[in-house]
Amino acid sequence: MVAKTSSRRQQEMTERARRSNANDADTEAMLFQGANITQIAKLFRMDRRDVTPKILDVPACGTRGGYPIYFIHEVAPHLVKPMYDIETYLKRMHHNDLPKNLSKEFWAGLRARQQYELEAGDLWPTDKVVQVLGDAFKQLRMSLLLMGDSVEREMSFTDKQRDRLQAMIDGALTDLADGLVTKFKDEDDEEI
Repeated sequence: MVAKTSSRRQQEMTERARRSNANDADTEAMLFQGANITQIAKLFRMDRRDVTPKILDVPACGTRGGYPIYFIHEVAPHLVKPMYDIETYLKRMHHNDLPKNLSKEFWAGLRARQQYELEAGDLWPTDKVVQVLGDAFKQLRMSLLLMGDSVEREMSFTDKQRDRLQAMIDGALTDLADGLVTKFKDEDDEEI
């Protein structure tokens, strides 16, 4: 009876171990120490003859059973087609991650893009933006100042109403000027 109980417990333990999501020793070795070309081919559902030429540039991390093994995270980029195109990948990439020989091209490309956008009218130099905004705000200021006179010509105001209207116009102009100065000051602080 005791032999049956211990045998049953061993069977339950083995069954439990199989159902567990813990990796076995072979899987651990493949995932964390490296996999050979046959294992990599099975993992990526490829023929091993297709895998070999694609990972020629990847250095082996060691050997197991006399065969070279490779870290999966190092061979994966050579075997998997990216989910997005190269242009999207490069746009998302930080310029510091580019190889040194591409850094110069990156900045030249950025400069060419800015030049194109400038010529197309989609990009404005800062001094032109300041000039256009200044002209627009001058026009707005003049219109606000003349608005009080125009309204007064059309209807009669008491002194209190006239003073209130003038205070509102002056407040709007002050808020506009303060907001403009603050905005440009914040941008200058960010550049430093």
